[in-house]
Amino acid sequence: MCTCLLDEEGKASLRISQAIDRELSQFKKENAREFKLLLLGTGEAGKSTFIKQMRIIHGQGYSDKDRAEFKTLVYRNTVKGIQIMIEAMETLTIPYTDPSNTSHIPVLERLDPDTVTEISQEEFAAIRSLWADPGMKKCFDQRNKFQISDSVR
Repeated sequence: MCTCLLDEEGKASLRISQAIDRELSQFKKENAREFKLLLLGTGEAGKSTFIKQMRIIHGQGYSDKDRAEFKTLVYRNTVKGIQIMIEAMETLTIPYTDPSNTSHIPVLERLDPDTVTEISQEEFAAIRSLWADPGMKKCFDQRNKFQISDSVR
């Protein structure tokens, strides 16, 4: 294009346009081998697991920060899972085989699974005791009657 006929504003616009074109061209070269993938599926179908596996197999793995975040996520899922199981025990009227396990329920019901960052020894002992109860196992065997994450086991 002949720039000698352009005024200063036109020349400035042309320089900006050329800079944008160079950036787009550079971006295109850098991303030529990159593919975008849309994963569709219902909840608990394995979309996140697929991505995590690809990252482990083909990527750089996980940083210490990532592992710390997963630790918190595991705690939150554990608390949410046991709370759902406690509620399901009540809904399905399944008794605890060991009646003393009912004393653990208030310890776990006071926890907010969305804000838990760690689990105390008392909370861990309560979860362990409830999970070991045969009544809880019976309830878990009926998990098709209530909504619970596949990761609870």
